[in-house]
Amino acid sequence: MTAALLSLVLVVGSRDPREVVSGYLDALRALDQARMDSHCAPDVVSIAADGSQRRRDAAAARDMRDFERGMNTVWTYRIVCVDGERVTVDLSEQNDFYDRLGVGRRTQREVYVVRDGLVRRIETSDVRHERGDYRAEYARFKAWLLSTPATADARLVHEGGLRFDAESAKAMSPWLEKWSRKEKKWEGVSP
Repeated sequence: MTAALLSLVLVVGSRDPREVVSGYLDALRALDQARMDSHCAPDVVSIAADGSQRRRDAAAARDMRDFERGMNTVWTYRIVCVDGERVTVDLSEQNDFYDRLGVGRRTQREVYVVRDGLVRRIETSDVRHERGDYRAEYARFKAWLLSTPATADARLVHEGGLRFDAESAKAMSPWLEKWSRKEKKWEGVSP
């Protein structure tokens, strides 16, 4: 091994887990997926609050950052504790999508497992929204949207599911606004 390569391995391998996670989350705040990826192992595993696991899909991750940008997403975080290779973080996400669905800011707890200077695993738990149940509201919005002419818009719908990328954010915004107005019209009215 050359001296330069050995130095690089020692620097990357010795990076403090807090520093690695802070770099990753600062990149998330900037919606910079390439910089986020630079802090992760190629085979990073994400474990959702429901226990499901998935490997990183680079194209889908980039598309989601583009969607978030189009929805004026603001991420904030606070490192709660560092215990060896495990970094626990409280994370919040505010955006037009959640606001127009009526559920407000999302907060969640995440544990990042860092080894050899890279995030190897991300475990999400305790996902909450300020108001309402995101899954239920999203399912209602999706069912409604698919009952409108939007179902024929390839920027929004692909194989019966909703798309999440820069183009879908633009195309979805007016539909979210209609949904929001439709739902507010019924607020405070007894069935």
